[in-house]
Amino acid sequence: MSIFDSIGRSNPAGSAIDPKQLFRVLPKPQGSPYRFPHDIQSEVWDKWFDRRNERDLVVKMNTGSGKTVIGLVILKSSLNEGKGPAVYLVPDTQLKSQVQKTAEGLGIAWTEDLDDPIFRQSQAVLITTVHTMFNGRSRFGVRGSTGRPIQVGTVVIDDAHACIPIVEHQFSMEIPSASPQYQPSHEMGHRLSWCPRPLPAARCPRRTVDVRPGLQQTQIEEQIRQAARDVCGVTHIERSCA
Repeated sequence: MSIFDSIGRSNPAGSAIDPKQLFRVLPKPQGSPYRFPHDIQSEVWDKWFDRRNERDLVVKMNTGSGKTVIGLVILKSSLNEGKGPAVYLVPDTQLKSQVQKTAEGLGIAWTEDLDDPIFRQSQAVLITTVHTMFNGRSRFGVRGSTGRPIQVGTVVIDDAHACIPIVEHQFSMEIPSASPQYQPSHEMGHRLSWCPRPLPAARCPRRTVDVRPGLQQTQIEEQIRQAARDVCGVTHIERSCA
């Protein structure tokens, strides 16, 4: 066979969009445990494929049923269909390592670097923690920011139930009850300050907002919320009893 025989031939792993067909043609490494899909995986892929153009689809599966494989193949299918960069989000670094290992076993290209050209050019899946996308300075875009956000076509959120409280914490601010900002006086103006957590201190400039005297408590709290939204993307403020 000539070395030129393959020129012009399409790469099925880079063009197939049906998840079951894509799973079969992925260039899995020798010894990969992912030789055949489970029945439940094929069933989920069929149902997802029929609804793949809908937003915010939820897949609920039992632990150990192979949802990581399902999510990675879905993202690869979306890449092949030309829907843009694909992101696989997990709640912690331990699960991130497991997903990356699964991607290698499937023969799916991946990266954990937001600046990696293969991610930006839709040639690999970005596997990272939910903190990377959801924070007050997210490079994927924050309302009011001036930077150019990273565009994404498809996102899979693994263990979504564990990611929800993380996202809430990322966009929350606590004011301890012992703090003078907890109960600002209605008779005096106050200058309230905060630092959007959990950014490292070196990247966490302290922000301030003037509170006019004579405001009702609800008006003060709304003024703080508005300033937090405008300045650093904080969307929820909590009072702590600590």
